Amino acid sequence: QRLQQKLLDISEKLEDIQGKMNSQGNIMTDTSPLVKIKKAIHTMRNDILGLDTRIGVVSSTLLHSLLKEKSQGKKGEFDALVDDYELEDNVLQFTNYLISF
Repeated sequence: QRLQQKLLDISEKLEDIQGKMNSQGNIMTDTSPLVKIKKAIHTMRNDILGLDTRIGVVSSTLLHSLLKEKSQGKKGEFDALVDDYELEDNVLQFTNYLISF
């Protein structure tokens, strides 16, 4: 009877451990969180690309407007910035400066 009780205790512990191992194995093989993370990263990359495009369009439009003002001899509010950055010599530096606002 004592041996039967030990066998029963050991069987219960074995079932408990097997249940824990099965649930742990299911957690380890569940790839849905990884799939969600990859999808979120893809979405973020697309959003960043879209924002970069919008920034480029806005900076190009602003630069075009400033060049037009300068060629017409008008004094715009960014005229000091244009002079500071010598727009004719370094358009890229000026555009990067405007993007940083």
